[in-house]
Amino acid sequence: MQPPAPGAPRPYLAVTRQYIKSLSFGSPTMARYQDATMPAREFSSLDLTVSPVAGAAFEVVLIVHAAAKRNDIVGYSLKLAYAGLFEVRNMPPEHRDATLHIQAAELLFPFMRKILMNLLCLNGFPYRPGPTVDFVSLYAKELASRRRIG
Repeated sequence: MQPPAPGAPRPYLAVTRQYIKSLSFGSPTMARYQDATMPAREFSSLDLTVSPVAGAAFEVVLIVHAAAKRNDIVGYSLKLAYAGLFEVRNMPPEHRDATLHIQAAELLFPFMRKILMNLLCLNGFPYRPGPTVDFVSLYAKELASRRRIG
């Protein structure tokens, strides 16, 4: 992106709200586990949606799915949709899209991770941080997918 011309309005991104949009957690077999047999997280995925709300406002939602099993017995399963409402001004659409998919997601992610950590620990499961999330690569895949479809 080119620097703004002198006197031109500067690009602007601000988070105005953050919230749990939805949360589903189940631990159907917790009574069967002792510390030594706690299941480890076996799979998880992270999705991202960006939706216009009104005017300069956009909702960015991070959606994580995770589960832990041991010997085909589910220790827990969860789905968390963590959202933020962002105000974006003075950006062309292509820069706005990248900003919301990358920078806004990076702003939300630590808060979502903290909720996951608290949720698992409060339910007796050890929290093991997942791999680092590369939102730039996720956005590149999103763009490639759009090109294939469109």
